[in-house]
Amino acid sequence: MTCKTHIACSTATSLVIIKPTTPKLLVLTLVGSVVGSILPDIDTYNSESKQILKKIILTTTLTIILATLIEYKFNLGLYKYLVKSPNSNNITITSILFLVISIIGSNTNHRSFMHSILALIIFLCILSLSLPIIIVKTFTIAMLSHILLDLLNHIGVTIFFPFKKRLCLDLCDSNGLINNLLFLFGTFFIIIELIIYLSK
Repeated sequence: MTCKTHIACSTATSLVIIKPTTPKLLVLTLVGSVVGSILPDIDTYNSESKQILKKIILTTTLTIILATLIEYKFNLGLYKYLVKSPNSNNITITSILFLVISIIGSNTNHRSFMHSILALIIFLCILSLSLPIIIVKTFTIAMLSHILLDLLNHIGVTIFFPFKKRLCLDLCDSNGLINNLLFLFGTFFIIIELIIYLSK
């Protein structure tokens, strides 16, 4: 599936499951969702995929910048929430481990390690060292959503890595009609969830 479809579907799923009740939790849900939804595709290789990788880095950077600007403008307490979390001293360790595993994952075959339950568990454990549970939950939901969406097309994923057997449902192309419908479906649900949130 395309990057925009992963972001839309993962974010919609996170909003439906988490149901954030405050602006702070909403922003944290969106940040965790976007990062978790695009991280698995860091393992892309060919020239087209390198462009996707650049988009992943750009999207992640813009998401963090946007969250910082929202924090500055509306003073939601995001920084204090992160720094005053029970394990805030481990944020540096978390960041280093996250970066190391991401670099390792970027050098594996596409849709292998980074699209596996093993990678999901490793990232879940790393994030749980220091980040608030809301980010851990939304990241996990988003990454799992990414993996499940990629099961739909004919390439499949090595979900039980290190076993090399790829699983796929062979229902669609990664950039075909179903991909576009899923993007529209995800976007629609995001809009509905945000309308419901703002109407409270």
